[in-house]
Amino acid sequence: MRFRESVINDFFNSKAFAILAAIALLVMMYVNYTSGNVINAFNHGHGILFHSLSGCIADARISVMLNAVCIILIGLIMVILNKMFNFIRSVTWIYVSVFLLLTFSSPITSSSLFTGTLLCLTIVLTLFTLFASFQNKRSQRNIFSSFALVAAASMFHYAFIYLIAVLFLGFMLMQTMNLRSFLAMILGIITPFWIVLGLGIADISDFTLPSYESAWAALRTPQLHLSIVYIAIITIFTVLLTCLNLLQIINYKLQVRAYNGYLVYLSVASILMMAVDYPNAFIYLPVINLCFGVQFAHFFTLNSHTRRYIAVIVLIIAAIAGNILQVTL
Repeated sequence: MRFRESVINDFFNSKAFAILAAIALLVMMYVNYTSGNVINAFNHGHGILFHSLSGCIADARISVMLNAVCIILIGLIMVILNKMFNFIRSVTWIYVSVFLLLTFSSPITSSSLFTGTLLCLTIVLTLFTLFASFQNKRSQRNIFSSFALVAAASMFHYAFIYLIAVLFLGFMLMQTMNLRSFLAMILGIITPFWIVLGLGIADISDFTLPSYESAWAALRTPQLHLSIVYIAIITIFTVLLTCLNLLQIINYKLQVRAYNGYLVYLSVASILMMAVDYPNAFIYLPVINLCFGVQFAHFFTLNSHTRRYIAVIVLIIAAIAGNILQVTL
């Protein structure tokens, strides 16, 4: 019996299960599209200078396809990151599988391309430069490119702005910041706006402030009410798993602790932004899904219990049930 349970655990850890999760996600996206369950409610919004990129895609089919490409790309980038920096100290694909399952569980994240997917993609791209800068006082190029990317993205949606503070804490955690690094950060933030304004693509008069509506006005349908419950559950379990895993991760070497520490900062900051920026709370959901996937991977690989596969089975059932409930309301 233990041998069979070990085989099941190995399967959930494997690339094969991640591929099956990706196929299931693509099938659900297709079903949502053909049945008219594609949600465009969160493609509204704007940034400091321009309207949201995702809101500019009028064709629902193209939007769904781009969302699928971005989500799969996020998973692949996370695999490459773990191979390069080994922030999860086990051979596993389950963090990708869980991220895909959580994306699958909500039509908000698994239907059309929206700012949340682009936010998550931006974050995983900046992880390369951030992790590569560990204890490197000459990482000004990495710092400049990271902040320039986030600053450019903030032109299209305000949700990206909080990444400036998170990245600053991240580079501090990587023991990288000095006077030159700080100047590189400032230049990285300023340069995209300098270019856009200098080329006449935008004007000073185009600068706008974020607008907030009532929390009750933002929750207009039973489907969104259920999605709020879903967000609360994911957030609670992310916090619980993070606390449990920290007891083990604290024994890792300094470099791995720094990598995982940044992911904890990212989780906390994203949860806080959900509360502060409540009209756009769903935008931060893919980031929470990603952080939950990493924490679940730590839990699954650090835990030697033979029946830990039950947690994955429960997650699969919950993902299917959650999607069905949300699309039928």
